[in-house]
Amino acid sequence: MIDQAKHFLKEFVFEISATEEGFEGVLKLCEEFAGFTEDKDPNSNKELEEHTFHLFLERRGETKTVKEVRDAIREIDVDANMKISFIEFCLFKYEKTVAELLAPKIADAKLLAELNEAIALYEEVMRARKEEEDTMQELSQLSVGSGVKAMKAKMQLESMRVRSQTGQNIAEVRAAFKKRRAQKAVGLATGPSEEERDAALKKNEDEVAAKKQAEEEAKSKAAAESKQRLKDRSAAFGQ
Repeated sequence: MIDQAKHFLKEFVFEISATEEGFEGVLKLCEEFAGFTEDKDPNSNKELEEHTFHLFLERRGETKTVKEVRDAIREIDVDANMKISFIEFCLFKYEKTVAELLAPKIADAKLLAELNEAIALYEEVMRARKEEEDTMQELSQLSVGSGVKAMKAKMQLESMRVRSQTGQNIAEVRAAFKKRRAQKAVGLATGPSEEERDAALKKNEDEVAAKKQAEEEAKSKAAAESKQRLKDRSAAFGQ
């Protein structure tokens, strides 16, 4: 599923970065989608059945009737197996086609490196948060009671809660910073590069020079024709 998210982002990075949530929104959507699969693992490629897909839409506040969900599945389901994969849902949500997904695109290596770095950092933050949540849940269960083990678990749990408000938030700030850097790179990449600007300038200069040369040639030709007409007239009168 995460691989599908990365592939989708890579193919439509410019468009997705221009949305309000940016490419981070696709990664969050991937986690949300994975939460409705059987194993709840973003690294798997499980698909959603009709009923589960309906629940997924309801959780997102996109309440639909059974008929509307079935109609949506028919529209989204590229391989016609009546199940929805994450990339199929992305194509539907962002109004993209399979042809657009598969179309060859020109990518900027530096920009892709920036985006990959930002995605990797985001995944790192999400992974750390998941590990922290699992540990806190375990400590919460151990803290029930009044024994030494329970008291120790309570202290560890409180300590983790404090760290969660500091270190984890700092990591998320770093992720947001990386995201802004990547989006800035996207913004720059959507405009003409220095090489493109130089090429456009040279093309303009060549066009101006060619136009000037054509005008001079036209003037020379007109002068030569005028001179020839005068010469012809003189010859005629001379006869």
